[in-house]
Amino acid sequence: MPANHCKYKKIPISFRYRDFLSLARKEGFEPNTKTLKPLIYNDYPEFRTALIMRYNEYRYSLIPAMQRMIVEQAAYLRANTDRNDVMWNSSFVHGVNNLGTWLDGRIEWLDAQWLYKKGDVNIDGDISVSDALLTLRSALELEELTEVQISLADLNGDNIISTVDANLVARMALMIG
Repeated sequence: MPANHCKYKKIPISFRYRDFLSLARKEGFEPNTKTLKPLIYNDYPEFRTALIMRYNEYRYSLIPAMQRMIVEQAAYLRANTDRNDVMWNSSFVHGVNNLGTWLDGRIEWLDAQWLYKKGDVNIDGDISVSDALLTLRSALELEELTEVQISLADLNGDNIISTVDANLVARMALMIG
């Protein structure tokens, strides 16, 4: 095994959790619940905003890719699991299902905390006529939206921001507001 890899896993040493903790401590930051809660929830709104924006970006790109990868890898490995299940008195399928359930539960919790609502195109926490106007301006190519904003504005799911989406956002705003 290469010298720059962890003894027990085939991952670079630099990705180990204890290395992260060591570096954080050198920088004067003690990463634990006591220090992370104020950073995420109260004292640093810029950090919270950046964290939420990054989560929304990953929610529609990396997270679904990771979920697909788990299913694909499980299907690939399943062919060789019968002998292993007998040897270790365990069930590969049960383990994969547990992983999927655990991951889905975490994603559901994160979605409730940080996922933007479809239709909240200006990302202010409310769906209003301002969101419909921003969507319309984008449909008319008068305004350029970010990737996250595009995913929030595309209510009909056709991957194109159009007047149809603007109309749907306006209807949502009128029903809510």
